[in-house]
Amino acid sequence: MTDIDFWALIGTVPVHNLSNDLGATANDADIEALGAVLAKLPDSEAIAFFRMFSEKLHALDTPAHYNACRVGGNEASSDVFLYARCHLLSLGPEQYDAVLNTPAQFPPDLWFEDVLSLANETYDRVWENDPDPDSHPSYESFSNALWSTT
Repeated sequence: MTDIDFWALIGTVPVHNLSNDLGATANDADIEALGAVLAKLPDSEAIAFFRMFSEKLHALDTPAHYNACRVGGNEASSDVFLYARCHLLSLGPEQYDAVLNTPAQFPPDLWFEDVLSLANETYDRVWENDPDPDSHPSYESFSNALWSTT
């Protein structure tokens, strides 16, 4: 799976910011459609998708990104920081790269958990065929080695 393939898959779910609530929503049919596409991926592609998903979230798991992540004007919890990073992925490669390179550009009030659930469901289906399951970086908040230097 190429980077272009990854972004094309993530980009199939239009995400709409909620104007009067924190987070994002997506049409259930769009979520289900992405789930159906991911379910049909060959094992090697599903593993590659999950690896790229994990790597991209892990790259955003830094103290600078966390400090820039605000939800409702407040510091984010570990879960909210994870869901905010998931939402950022759903915004596409340009927004992702901008925030990756300049954490201060992290948009406020992001939250999108559905894409995390889909990625986990995809990997759960194929993990037994992953030749190196321990090599995936963790996407969990505060797992990046950069946290040990703070």
